[in-house]
Amino acid sequence: MKLLFATEDCLYMILMGAIVIGLSGKYFKLPQLDMVWGALFAIGIILTLMDIFHTFTDLSRHPMVLIGALFNNIIDGVLLAALTAKSFNFTIPMLTQYAAPYLTNPVYLFYIGGFFVATSMIWMVLWPMFD
Repeated sequence: MKLLFATEDCLYMILMGAIVIGLSGKYFKLPQLDMVWGALFAIGIILTLMDIFHTFTDLSRHPMVLIGALFNNIIDGVLLAALTAKSFNFTIPMLTQYAAPYLTNPVYLFYIGGFFVATSMIWMVLWPMFD
């Protein structure tokens, strides 16, 4: 179920993408406020879980759109969990082990942030088309 409106998770993920791009230092630099970023990433996990739940409760859309939304949300959730673990400096078995090299490399951080921004913008346009 959505909190306020249909695309709040997309807007939030665009913000998360901008933060991750800022943490990469590619175009602009953000300070290392690990606790703040970790809390924002954790909120993103909650919104992603709510979006997965909403995907299963709203099965009136085209099946390929639902499958795409589900896969996108799973990828978002895994990336946000890894970023949260990195920010709070705790370990999630398997995930932290394999994600740590990517989350310390600015190039990969830039691409992760770009993924968040691009997919969220696509879903903001695509999702209402199938109402």
